Amino acid sequence: MRRRAASANGGIGSIDVFSHGFGVGDPKPSGTQTGAGTLTGGTLPAIGFTRQFQTWGAAPAAPRADRLDIKAKNVSAVVIDAPRAA
Repeated sequence: MRRRAASANGGIGSIDVFSHGFGVGDPKPSGTQTGAGTLTGGTLPAIGFTRQFQTWGAAPAAPRADRLDIKAKNVSAVVIDAPRAA
């Protein structure tokens, strides 16, 4: 049973699962970058915008293992599709 806590996220559950079965690790993020541009087209005049974005490098090789790393918060049950998780 999920408990609704008086916390910053309002008691919402979260889960992060990493499978070691694919032989690749997590790619390194670039860090937050900023940019600007102009949206054109359609019937409106050009609209300027700013954005924040991040890119990721190539996924590094990692040893294969029959293992999942699971970080869960405020979650009572999880179903894993073992063939898909490798």
